[in-house]
Amino acid sequence: MKVVIADDESLTLIVTKKMLSSLGHNVVGEAFTGDEALKLVKDYKPDIVFMDIAMPYGKLDGIEAAKIILNEYKIPVIFITAYAEKVMEDRLESIKSLYGYIVKPFSLEDLENQIKKILN
Repeated sequence: MKVVIADDESLTLIVTKKMLSSLGHNVVGEAFTGDEALKLVKDYKPDIVFMDIAMPYGKLDGIEAAKIILNEYKIPVIFITAYAEKVMEDRLESIKSLYGYIVKPFSLEDLENQIKKILN
């Protein structure tokens, strides 16, 4: 599958790309903001997007960008998050029926299971 990864942490981008590549997926783009992720989705039309929830440097955070990606492009999004705080849990609760999510740090098995889950 063609994949776009969006996260404001370089280490997460590197690790996620390596894991996805080891599963045979092609990472076609990496973004640090929700805005950059939208541009990559428009340009590359990936099969799936991995998106951090809290990306404070762009106009759009991960949730806002994911809503646009799902509504306009019909591409599934799996959130990557390190947040367990109540605010993020409430935001996740309201959207988890539409999106998958994994919590950092995650394993290769976690990643693979979420891909299978969201594509079914």
